[in-house]
Amino acid sequence: MNSKNRSKVSVIIPLYNQKQYVGEAIGSILNQTYPNIEIIVVNDGSTDNPFSVLEKYKKNIILINQENKGLAAVRNTGLKNCSGEYIQFLDADDEWLPEKLEKQLIKFQNSSERVSVIYNGFFYVSEKSGKIVSEIMPTLRGNVYTNLLESCILGSPTPLIKKRCFRKSGFFDETLPSRQDWDMWIRLSKYYNFDFVPDILAKHYVHGSQVSVDLNAKIVAREKLIEKYWVDLSQYPQTLSVLLYRLGVLYCLDEDPRRGRKYFLDSIKQKPLQKGAYIHFLLSLLVPGIHRNVLKKHSITNIDGITFYY
Repeated sequence: MNSKNRSKVSVIIPLYNQKQYVGEAIGSILNQTYPNIEIIVVNDGSTDNPFSVLEKYKKNIILINQENKGLAAVRNTGLKNCSGEYIQFLDADDEWLPEKLEKQLIKFQNSSERVSVIYNGFFYVSEKSGKIVSEIMPTLRGNVYTNLLESCILGSPTPLIKKRCFRKSGFFDETLPSRQDWDMWIRLSKYYNFDFVPDILAKHYVHGSQVSVDLNAKIVAREKLIEKYWVDLSQYPQTLSVLLYRLGVLYCLDEDPRRGRKYFLDSIKQKPLQKGAYIHFLLSLLVPGIHRNVLKKHSITNIDGITFYY
């Protein structure tokens, strides 16, 4: 990298009762080949005494303690207290490969000013066994707003973001119980282009204490996101139909087929010629128990005994 371009990168680590992981996360930042990094650890009222681990890194981090407010509020605290030109979020239970930031910053050097977010591929790793479960490679660049309206196309430990972008996007939505990162990527993509480094540069560990395994939080967050972006989604009935259909599936998995059928019908209204929503509507009405078992086989992912919902 050009030695003249040594812009500071602020890395924000939210920490809540993850003492057993956070040392590895910080270590993966300190092992980066890019040197100009500010590490901000925001302790969200942890009760597992993380200071016994953080003491080792006191010369390398800025530690902010606050009462428990949740992930979105923690990230917002980090944003309000960082000084870098670029922002990166790293959950306390995730890690980076050494060349991650350097490769992304080189990509920024060779990109247009319109590009303000660069992400990369990552591994899903079982925390229990340490085995790589799958790898996710990026495929979409440019204006990805409509893609993000339908699904989250990037993992939370991957995007490097120009700090100035948050002036338009605003802070993380603290009313969302889940998917706050997806919401933020949607808002950023409305104003800025995305690009990617086509390499695996991060590890996302999966374990049972993550909010991604909370079915109720997923449902509430998806309902709120549909409401939040309803005006834009109304211009893309096919995308809206997919989101409503997925809510129907989640409600059926949550043993509430009545609400599930409501969303299947809403999905059909947006895209009348689809078959899937009709089939699921009828199955949830006639044989709800069998229908739920079918959904368990095809609509969820099980990793070392932990259930993950899309």
